[in-house]
Amino acid sequence: MTTTREEIRMVLNGMFYGSCASPKEALGLVLGVGLPRIDYMSEDAIRSNIDEAISLIEELSPDARVKRMITNARKYLSKELTREQLITFYTDMIMSGEGLSTLSGFGMSKVSKTGGRKRVTSSMKLNPERRTIYE
Repeated sequence: MTTTREEIRMVLNGMFYGSCASPKEALGLVLGVGLPRIDYMSEDAIRSNIDEAISLIEELSPDARVKRMITNARKYLSKELTREQLITFYTDMIMSGEGLSTLSGFGMSKVSKTGGRKRVTSSMKLNPERRTIYE
């Protein structure tokens, strides 16, 4: 038995932005529309954009995995977050919708090795990939 998926087309104000095959990809598309203007958005506007995008995706009757992602996103948004944390979350949700994420193993930190044990001595671990994306 083969199942066919419906294509989700995103049209906003009469302008076609793209199509995708899953609600998770649709969430990335919806949030991606506002990404060029994120520098000019307030914290409340960013939070509102994410919440509205999640509400739109809920209407598509997503599967259990997407419902869990939505629940976790709403739980995270209920916390007191800084603007930088909101922008990072916004960008991560777009990348997740596109099936991407930051690469692990590219972090840099000052490490000392004493007695066979590695110990991180720097207060901040630097990941050049994350710095490029979020700055």
